[in-house]
Amino acid sequence: MKKSSTSGSLLAIASFVIVVAGAKVASEILVPVILATFLATLVSPLLQWFVARRVPRPLAIVAVLTLVLGLAGGIGYLLGDSVADFSRRIPEFEQDLRAKMAAFSVILETVGFEVRGVDLIEAFDTKVLMELVGGTLAALGAIVSEVFFVIVTLGFLLAEVAGLPRKLRLAFGVTDGSSLGGQSIIRDIHRYLWVKTIVSVLTGVGAWIILLAFQVEYAFLWALVAFLLNYIPQIGSLVASIPPVLLGWIQYDGASALGILVCLLLLNGALGTVVEPRWMGRTFGISALVVFLSLLFWGWLWGPVGMLLAVPLTMLVKILLSHDENTRWIAVLLGSGRELRQLQRGTDGVLEADEP
Repeated sequence: MKKSSTSGSLLAIASFVIVVAGAKVASEILVPVILATFLATLVSPLLQWFVARRVPRPLAIVAVLTLVLGLAGGIGYLLGDSVADFSRRIPEFEQDLRAKMAAFSVILETVGFEVRGVDLIEAFDTKVLMELVGGTLAALGAIVSEVFFVIVTLGFLLAEVAGLPRKLRLAFGVTDGSSLGGQSIIRDIHRYLWVKTIVSVLTGVGAWIILLAFQVEYAFLWALVAFLLNYIPQIGSLVASIPPVLLGWIQYDGASALGILVCLLLLNGALGTVVEPRWMGRTFGISALVVFLSLLFWGWLWGPVGMLLAVPLTMLVKILLSHDENTRWIAVLLGSGRELRQLQRGTDGVLEADEP
């Protein structure tokens, strides 16, 4: 029995390694397909809305694809040459940032801090900071470059949506798809993606308004980065705040940069700690450690785009695991401390002391 269990574990590990290796090799195909799958999950209610009003399904699919393509085109138009222009000016911004840091070191020395400008610049490597910004923009460009393939794949996915429940029933030999937990899984996935997307949109719009108020260059570009990186909890909002804060410091002064930082932190804090948990519910949390490890894994697997997709993909895996009695314990381990305490409150009726 022990030998059989060991063989099964080794087989599972070998299978996992093979699947991961295949996913890395096939990343150019898989990444657009996954992006299209996320989009299909988001726009399928709109498709059903058209169908419910007796619009023929082919026309409804064309209408949805037209709306998605129009939205993508509108974003591309608003961005214009911002990405290319900013990338071209990175050396200029790096030089200005070094000058700002040198001036800041002089201020520190006047108030009694023995800090040389060279030491400060080396401690906060401007080249690394600008490479971080450039990497973020490269990830954005990689997503935009796949638009055509994503739209085509989205069309085929939407065409399959109507027949999917019937296929599941026939494939598994049941008369009620809900007995497989399929409807519950789909409902949870829809809820997570919709809530996360709405909060991300609010984050992007709020950031755009703040940056316009401070007259920061490339405001729409940073707002779009804030929207995308908001899918990465804890870390994403912080990374998205770095470029506009640095640019505000370069354009104006430290007070302006501090004001931008405070406003962005207040925005992200309100949406991330108040609005999103209230809308999302207790079953959609992921621990900070899992977020970090998922960024490492998916980033290694699919590069910058993988990092953007890391948390949504990990959350989808958690949702699937939580709907199976045999794997629910893994989903609990992936969850956040807040979720664990709420689960204890619901099952035991006793709430243990909150962790510090």
